[in-house]
Amino acid sequence: MGMWSWIKKKSLSAGAFAPVYPVISVSRDIIDLLKGGKAGSLEEAMFNSENVFPVVRVILDKAKPCPWRLYEVKNQQKGDLDYYLSYRNKSEHFTKERQLKEKALKEVEDNPILDLLNKPNNYQTRSQFIEDVLGFYNTLGECFIYADIPVRGRNAGKPTALYSLPAHLVEPIYSNDYRNPIKHYQFSFDGNPIDIDPSRILHIKKWNPLYNYNGGGLHAIAPVQVARDLINRGKANQTAQTKAFINGGSAFLMSSETPNDTFDGMTQEQLDILNDRIKERIQGVENYGTITATNAPVKVQKVGDSVADMKLIEADKEGLRKICAIMNVDPILLGLKEGAKYDNQEGAYKALVTQTIMPQLNDLAEGLNNWLLPMYTKKSEGGDEVATKAYFLEADSKFYPELQPDAKLIKETYASGGFTYNEYRSELGWDAHVDPIADLMLVATNVKPTSMEIINEQQAGKEKPAANDGVTPDVKAKLLNTSDRTKAEFLKGCLMFYPDIDVNDWVNGIRKLVPSHIVEEYYFDPHLTVLYGFDDQAMETTRLAEVVGRFLSENPIAIDATRIGVFSNDMDVIKINVEDLNGNLTRLNQLLKEEFTYQNDYPVYKPHITIAYAKKGSGQYFDGALIDLSEYGLKNINSGLMKYSDSSKRKTVIGAG
Repeated sequence: MGMWSWIKKKSLSAGAFAPVYPVISVSRDIIDLLKGGKAGSLEEAMFNSENVFPVVRVILDKAKPCPWRLYEVKNQQKGDLDYYLSYRNKSEHFTKERQLKEKALKEVEDNPILDLLNKPNNYQTRSQFIEDVLGFYNTLGECFIYADIPVRGRNAGKPTALYSLPAHLVEPIYSNDYRNPIKHYQFSFDGNPIDIDPSRILHIKKWNPLYNYNGGGLHAIAPVQVARDLINRGKANQTAQTKAFINGGSAFLMSSETPNDTFDGMTQEQLDILNDRIKERIQGVENYGTITATNAPVKVQKVGDSVADMKLIEADKEGLRKICAIMNVDPILLGLKEGAKYDNQEGAYKALVTQTIMPQLNDLAEGLNNWLLPMYTKKSEGGDEVATKAYFLEADSKFYPELQPDAKLIKETYASGGFTYNEYRSELGWDAHVDPIADLMLVATNVKPTSMEIINEQQAGKEKPAANDGVTPDVKAKLLNTSDRTKAEFLKGCLMFYPDIDVNDWVNGIRKLVPSHIVEEYYFDPHLTVLYGFDDQAMETTRLAEVVGRFLSENPIAIDATRIGVFSNDMDVIKINVEDLNGNLTRLNQLLKEEFTYQNDYPVYKPHITIAYAKKGSGQYFDGALIDLSEYGLKNINSGLMKYSDSSKRKTVIGAG
């Protein structure tokens, strides 16, 4: 038995809890029943108008991929959630929104509610379901979601499937009580109404100013009904254009050029033959533009207007622009620049997401929060329903790049000074950097610390006189005990050189360079290692700074990095090979080995800048490839900072390279 045959035979009373299998899409069977009213408007708009469908398509294609996110409310009493809702979906309040969200909500990654929304029924995927719901919402101004709820078994009282009912086939029945206006919903097909209890229906509708206490306004005002005159005018326009094209353009009257006394005119039969011959020779699509010759003295007089004369094309565009205004879509997204609010699609899509897509998804999420979630989070105790947990559902606005902060503007603002690097990262939604320098105030170059404490420490280190060999008694004592410690007990430090690189450009660049599906970990800390394996317990950074500073003052490094290399262990390490042009970097490495205690397993020094750790075997594609680091934020590869990283990854600035 087919679905429609089953519905015709089924009769449910209000409050019944037997499952209903509603319509999933508008099929040809339904179209045959669309006779006036909302149904007729829907048919005219979606099947007989060339303007409505593409506008609705723009909205649905942008809205349907958006994923759902489920959160547990941390503390309902504080009102943090309400405060967060006033800031969300606004890119200019990105940081405040994120802070309030972290305070109010904790994401839930595994829950039956998410399972249901990601697979609402056996007919549809999540995106198909959202497309169906928002399709009716954008054309008829309302949508109806039906929940299939078992009355017995493990899932009693909890929806196991959700369906989008065709909005033009559902009628809210007034209860004669303005406080609870819906008695039940009536789902009609082929004259057989099915009554459905209100608890099983989520009805989301747009504003209707004609609401009254007699049940008026229980439906929304349908956008396609508002646009009905435009749709009818567009149909007539298209009909005129089609006929004009088929007939070859304007109409003409042919007559004798110079009638005289000897010419009595043609008989009716002759005129009919001539008209038939004209239609055969020059009318119709196949003969469009055909030239016909004659030796008769004839006169041709234009008696009709062409498509261009009647301005049908301009009228068609104007109709599309008005449909866009009703649907809140900028015309430039439909290819119409004239009359558009924005001069590019980037601005138009941002307006579409902020003013149309997210408000509609928020309407849907708010309805689900008030209707669906309580069915999963409440249980009966002594006849009363008590909430076990407070959950909050929303569409993931971070899915849309249009709602992300303007990285270029933020970069310009925070690079002007007066902010720390971590404050800049926070505005972009990134985690704080572990380097202590990232919490210091920066000048415009973004690399020089202005903290007087750091400057004074460095100055004091340079002015401190060296005693004998420069090693203090305490350090000597540590060195004497070094041989007594095993390799496993040896806490190791590292000296690294950080070239002058814009980290934001570096992060964005390597994300594009190395695809995320092969990456185990990106390396967002661009540097090259001078020497790894210092005895951290014996290290005195002041002396290290003196040794490095004295060497570089007489032997400045000169390096280059233009080719990618790969080496493998448990993973593929994708790196940039560093060429030591004058050999000073290698000599510095050797000097440090002689001056300080160290342990490592790398007898040959091969300087490099790590890009990423990739899955084993996946990085070989990059081996030997050329790279221009100026495209990844490099300003000067021979200028930057020397930093010592101790065994706890705390970094100390040693000096400038």
